Amino acid sequence: MRLDYQENRRSRVIQTGDFSLAAPSDTKERDMAIDGIKDYVTVIVGVITAISTLTAVLITNLFSLKLAKEKTKSETSQKSKEHRLQKLEEFYFLFEKWSINVIGQYSVFLKCYRGTLSYKATLEVNKTSVTLEPDDHQKLLMLLNVYFRELVNEYRSVENARDQISPFFSNPADTQLSANDLEKALKNFVKASEQFKSKLSEYADDLC
Repeated sequence: MRLDYQENRRSRVIQTGDFSLAAPSDTKERDMAIDGIKDYVTVIVGVITAISTLTAVLITNLFSLKLAKEKTKSETSQKSKEHRLQKLEEFYFLFEKWSINVIGQYSVFLKCYRGTLSYKATLEVNKTSVTLEPDDHQKLLMLLNVYFRELVNEYRSVENARDQISPFFSNPADTQLSANDLEKALKNFVKASEQFKSKLSEYADDLC
């Protein structure tokens, strides 16, 4: 009978949710269950907290790493621009020096073709007025092909204009060419040189 009574009492506790009806032994079991749940919840909360902390640290580290990479990339890009600008200045200086030398030499030859200066005197004047170092033109081409390949086509127009005046670098008695032809070719070279220098200025603006 007592066992049936205890069983009925437990059933009423389960059905009503009123633990005041529970027997002392049932209350003890309830307390143990609640304590077990509390311990479980504590462990879960601890795990969640640890994961959240770890995630926050990981996100912070990734963000810091991204910023460091962007800073390094920006500094590298800036140094690269500064280096290219330096090479562009060197290239511009050599080109200016070379083009002025070409214009000067053929301007002297123009006097020869017009008959106001002998061929021998023309060679002497040009020999003493050369402003280029022996390897300046080679340095010019090296800089162009190493650092500024995108400008090769624009530079080719200058070389083409240079080729048009090359035949005049000889005795007029041998070439049978006219002073008017040389003057026209020389003007084309000056025009091509000025256009190329303008292109270099635009290129420098894009690098800045």
